[in-house]
Amino acid sequence: MVSITKENVVAQEKLFRVAVSKVQIVMIIAKRIYDYLQKEQVLLPRFDKGVQHLVHFIAPLRQLANRRPGGNEIEYAEISETNDMDMLTACALQDTDLVKTLINRRKNLSRKNKHGWTPLMYACYYGSVLIVNELISVGADKCALNNNGQSSFSLAVMRNHVKIMELVYARELLKKTDKNGCSPLNCAIEYGCYDSIRWLLERGADPNAVENNEPLLSVAVALGNETIVKYLLKFGADPLKTNSKGETAEMIAAKNNYHSLVTLIQFRVSAMQNLQKLFQMLSLEKYWPIMRDNNIDMDKFLKLTENDLQNLGVNLLGPRRKMSMAITSLVALRHKEQHNPGINLVIELKNIEINSV
Repeated sequence: MVSITKENVVAQEKLFRVAVSKVQIVMIIAKRIYDYLQKEQVLLPRFDKGVQHLVHFIAPLRQLANRRPGGNEIEYAEISETNDMDMLTACALQDTDLVKTLINRRKNLSRKNKHGWTPLMYACYYGSVLIVNELISVGADKCALNNNGQSSFSLAVMRNHVKIMELVYARELLKKTDKNGCSPLNCAIEYGCYDSIRWLLERGADPNAVENNEPLLSVAVALGNETIVKYLLKFGADPLKTNSKGETAEMIAAKNNYHSLVTLIQFRVSAMQNLQKLFQMLSLEKYWPIMRDNNIDMDKFLKLTENDLQNLGVNLLGPRRKMSMAITSLVALRHKEQHNPGINLVIELKNIEINSV
């Protein structure tokens, strides 16, 4: 008969805890597959029932794993020699109580696993605001990078967790690229994270950035995502910028038969070119670069006041007044045509030229 010693009991408890931890990980994977299928409206009743059984199965196991035979709670520090995996798993499971318990037993919350992930990275990736707050409050490193060069912030970005992005944001991370040469904005575009894209652009992310020889607008166009293309154009992406093959966004859209994107980009290009033509007709060519560099097209120009023009750098009174008169005349002409989107802009420009003489 094998003698029962304290060492044997502790060893068995450790093995049991590891086994339960692995079952928990399987549960996470199954639950996330289920959530995805449910989101895609794929009905799998058997799978649904299986996940429910798994949830009910794991609960008593976790309670049992947390207690010694005598009824006292087992120390989490005994789970493994380093205890790193337990904190990472707790963050992935979004187990706030377990994280708080582990925090009380740890000094360094930025130690990494073999992939370079920290507990904060897991909490950001899986979207637990409570755990992120807990980790930050005890000094977790927001700027740590994993083996792929990703920060907690960039992981939150690619999961569209805007609330968490605000918690772990640091300005130096806004444009920092990972080992694949992708910035947070590029990752958000690739993953179709609309909320993240809007948040990043509002904080100053560059819509005209070129990464891996591709302008970000070209990346969005190649994906065929009209919503993202509209976001980028709204924040000043240049539709005439070319990639390493010399292709513009319009050319990429046409090549992929994205007809609605072709129309959208052509409208933007036309608006920019029409404004440039207007400045040429008014003999104000030297002020065109100011408009171009501030991503102002015809529609935006027509909303500018005289104070706006001065703030943009049109300091001389004569040219500024000439622009204001042109804006007033163009707005009046558009009202007469009842904002007809098919109005002939060439006629409008000729009328402006006559009124400006």
